[in-house]
Amino acid sequence: MKRRRRIRKALKFILPVLAAIVIVLVAVFAFTADIQFNDLRSLVTVRKADDYPLYVMRFYGDYGFTDLQTGRGLKGLRKWAYEQLKPQSAGPMCTCFSVISEQTDRIFGRNFDWRNTEAALLLFTDPPDKYASVSMVDVTYFRFDPVKTGLLDYLVLLGSPYLPTEGMNECGVAVAALQVPQADGGNDPNKETVGISCLMRQILDNAGSVDEAIALIEQYNVVFTYGPPSHLLISDSSGNSAVIEFLDGSPTVLKSTESFQPCTNFIISGRSIEQALNSCWRYKTAYTTLQELQGRVSSEQAMEILKNASWGNTVWSAVYGQSTGKIQLAMDKDYERIYEFSLRMKDRKGTENEDLSNKAGKGELAKPHRWDNNRSGQRTQTVLETGRKSCIT
Repeated sequence: MKRRRRIRKALKFILPVLAAIVIVLVAVFAFTADIQFNDLRSLVTVRKADDYPLYVMRFYGDYGFTDLQTGRGLKGLRKWAYEQLKPQSAGPMCTCFSVISEQTDRIFGRNFDWRNTEAALLLFTDPPDKYASVSMVDVTYFRFDPVKTGLLDYLVLLGSPYLPTEGMNECGVAVAALQVPQADGGNDPNKETVGISCLMRQILDNAGSVDEAIALIEQYNVVFTYGPPSHLLISDSSGNSAVIEFLDGSPTVLKSTESFQPCTNFIISGRSIEQALNSCWRYKTAYTTLQELQGRVSSEQAMEILKNASWGNTVWSAVYGQSTGKIQLAMDKDYERIYEFSLRMKDRKGTENEDLSNKAGKGELAKPHRWDNNRSGQRTQTVLETGRKSCIT
């Protein structure tokens, strides 16, 4: 009995001490790594939606103007994530297009084709006083190991806002980067220099139209560190679209003259339509199909175009509804199983889209679901609260 009393007394002393030590160690780690409360809130939202794997995460709070491709503004955990980045080899063959739907919604379609991708992330962000958006991230850049999903593996996901491969914001502005043989983003000493991914993040956060995106692009020199040279396809919900190519140190803007605009992996500037059609079979597939449909397609037809343009390295196919906010995803060429999510949109007057606002509670990020074309599964949506800026241009 006396021995038990001594043990109990010792435990009453030891346990609080151990708890205090753990709290101090956690606090020191959080301070050193610059981990904020919103970072922890963000990590709690991570869900695995597909076995490829595809993860879904909502990022809470502001992530600042930092750049994982240049190292700008990085400290603590973000600096560590930057140090984890690994260069990606060349060889992707992505396909992208912008088109009007049958319901006059603007649709943005994208195949991401990359042989090294081991995991993908669908990321929802809503920084203060900026636009809410959804973006796809190839987390292989962070050396993310889907087999070893320990704490450190998930911590690198906090760097994901800085490396979008494509995305759409609540105003309906969509953007994607696609590899090209060469690009020169300039070296103007009077301009700031940013990575192409950071530039895309600036577009998603701050541009309410294609013209605003172009004006933003013209403010920067652009580098392509850790990735291949690229050009951009940008589109908005008003029907405007443009390919931006970085040639001779400045952006070249190729605005669409039709109700659709495809883009793949060759320099379009200086080529006629005939030359472009003969430059890439995937470009020809998208262009001729969109032309036959007179530039008006359903989201299902858009996914079919992506299916016809897919090949062995296609990691995902995504269709973005730029007015409805719907995002449809097919992973690893499994077009019989489509995942559907939603971003709550604003109309051109800056008010929320009422049709989508009733789909879920305000600001709710539900666990992602899927529906199967061969089964009687029900489509369900993940909805993110919009930001506070007006989309008026």
